[in-house]
Amino acid sequence: MVYQTSTMFIPKSERNRLFISYSHKDAKWLEQIRVHLKPLERDYDIEIWDDTKIRSGSDWRQEIKKAVQNARVALLLISADFLASDFITQEELPSLLDAAKRDGARIIPLLLRPSRFKDTKSISVFQAFNSPSKTLIEIRKSDQERILVDLTREIVSEFENIAKSHG
Repeated sequence: MVYQTSTMFIPKSERNRLFISYSHKDAKWLEQIRVHLKPLERDYDIEIWDDTKIRSGSDWRQEIKKAVQNARVALLLISADFLASDFITQEELPSLLDAAKRDGARIIPLLLRPSRFKDTKSISVFQAFNSPSKTLIEIRKSDQERILVDLTREIVSEFENIAKSHG
């Protein structure tokens, strides 16, 4: 199936999902980021997934595993709480890193708050979207918003690159 965007056609592939990995302690950041991402769902048919989409009664581990398997882009909301989460570091990250290595899924770290990101070997190999010296919490609200707008453009570009390589 093919969906029209404002500039091109994007084939609906098995990997049409943006997976957001975050610590629940950073839920306010997730809400702010989702506001910026909402137009991508509507205008580009990019499925944006985070664990708030898990319905009650579902096998939440299976739902997360399935979402990771279908992710074309993984947005990591990095903070000290993210890096401290055993579930993230032992369950989500290994699957995401494997998808990046095996299938070319794109990993985009977004640095919310100061953390040991640069010292964490498994993810510091991925270029962070924003500077480790200027995490989102350390900059003005207007600059935060600008970074999030730029992030949405980067995500759209990644999905458009997929379309170009398939068409």
